[in-house]
Amino acid sequence: MFKFFLAFGSGAALAYFLDPDRGRRRRHIARDRFAAALRRFGWNASKVGRHAADAAYGMGQEAVHAVDIREALDDATLARKVESEIFRDLLIPKGSINVNAEEGVVVLRGQVERPEQIKSIEDSVRRIPDVLDVQNFLHMPGEAAPNKAESMTAERPPTRSRRAPTEAQTPTEEYPAAGGTPEHRAA
Repeated sequence: MFKFFLAFGSGAALAYFLDPDRGRRRRHIARDRFAAALRRFGWNASKVGRHAADAAYGMGQEAVHAVDIREALDDATLARKVESEIFRDLLIPKGSINVNAEEGVVVLRGQVERPEQIKSIEDSVRRIPDVLDVQNFLHMPGEAAPNKAESMTAERPPTRSRRAPTEAQTPTEEYPAAGGTPEHRAA
């Protein structure tokens, strides 16, 4: 059965292209369309190849110059970077969230509409490379802000510092950090 359809299709194609009245025109049109399809394929393949080469070149340049790119941001720039990251989501209310940065620690204050936004905002801030820590004081409308009790007792959670310890901060054998002064250890 397959041979029958193959023979029928071949015969129809030969009759179509070898027609004495319009066969020559049909052959020229078929040749032109085939050539155009080859040109389009070549152009698209070239475009994909150029894109791959450009992407590889860009990655190589990023790898070579990575030291220049990864300088630590100052606090004002870090706060603006955090704002641009979290306010990309149009569902987050821009006017009701305050973002500050203090020595690489980002402080978030304000109200959000849904409880899941609190965690998602904090997670997106933690993914930013220059953020050392996040203090999240976001809350729902009608709830007390989480930092109110903390501000009354003047206690803050410990934060990591960006700065290298100075000589006064580094423990010595005479005054180890855990043991205090020799007088305190003797008592």
